[in-house]
Amino acid sequence: PVAVLVFGMGRESIGATHSIAREPNIALIADKYGLQSAEGIGVMGVYVMGTLFGAIYFSLMAGVIASLDILDIRALAMACGIGSGSMMGACSAALAETVPAQEETITAFAATSNLLTYATGLFVSLFIALPAAEFLYKVTSKFRKNNGADISKAMDFGLQEQSILSIWQSVLLLVAICGVLLLSNWVGQGFNPIAALP
Repeated sequence: PVAVLVFGMGRESIGATHSIAREPNIALIADKYGLQSAEGIGVMGVYVMGTLFGAIYFSLMAGVIASLDILDIRALAMACGIGSGSMMGACSAALAETVPAQEETITAFAATSNLLTYATGLFVSLFIALPAAEFLYKVTSKFRKNNGADISKAMDFGLQEQSILSIWQSVLLLVAICGVLLLSNWVGQGFNPIAALP
């Protein structure tokens, strides 16, 4: 309702709000609607924002809540496991810094919770969250001020022409990639670029 009524989103709100938009949720939306649909654009937007800011947010929140000492550290460690490895890692690292004596316990609880959430989250998204998001969109879209066409319909999200590289562009791209890889191998591992070229 907030995405539709406050931010004026169209069907993008279904993809954006039905989950935390990690890999299984992207696959679900891609399978059901396609990634070039409005729902696909919504889920990818949340995925990118979660990747950029999710780990920072989780590490800050975990440290603040742990310092308040209102919840058991094991409960906070379980809360770290939301189905995202990067967010879980940032959250459990912040908790381990707060309570270093229980670092192994925090890591074990967070990893277990993350695995359980990853496994069950797809089914919850498929059978509960996605139908609920679709229902809420149908209900709240009737109350929008601009009850006309969705933003997604105004913009063309259909299939677009794919640019095809010429032979020379492909060769140039391959040479550039090989150059970067040879340089990385040389700097990082000390391998001679001439020996590594084949």
